[in-house]
Amino acid sequence: MPEKGIGSDIGGSIRMPSFFNGIFGHKPSPNVVPNHGQYPEPVTEEQNSFLGLGPMCRHAEDLAPILKIISGKKSEGLRLDENVDIKKIRWFYQDADAGSFFVSPVSPEIRELFEKIARHLEKAHSIKAAKVRNF
Repeated sequence: MPEKGIGSDIGGSIRMPSFFNGIFGHKPSPNVVPNHGQYPEPVTEEQNSFLGLGPMCRHAEDLAPILKIISGKKSEGLRLDENVDIKKIRWFYQDADAGSFFVSPVSPEIRELFEKIARHLEKAHSIKAAKVRNF
């Protein structure tokens, strides 16, 4: 696998391979990266809003530079060079599938990992991650 790449994502095609293969991937917000040149090209505005191009790479620090390049002039408004104060971010997680027939159950290992991350945020950074309940 190459060190860096670009993927397209309409239903998880950047996010899922990244998750399952131990790499980093980012699907930007709609219209941050132009979808022109996709095959097949989105026909409707709705399709265009769901489809996103984004970076995939072995190292997290490569995400922002690649995103800057592929987003072109829009990168100026993304503030990718600013430091982020994680204490100003509200953290939420859901460790269940909400009972949907169309969604695979969350494995015990993943549930345990969510709890571990939440404990780490609270212990190391005094951040309380809120668990989202099934609705």
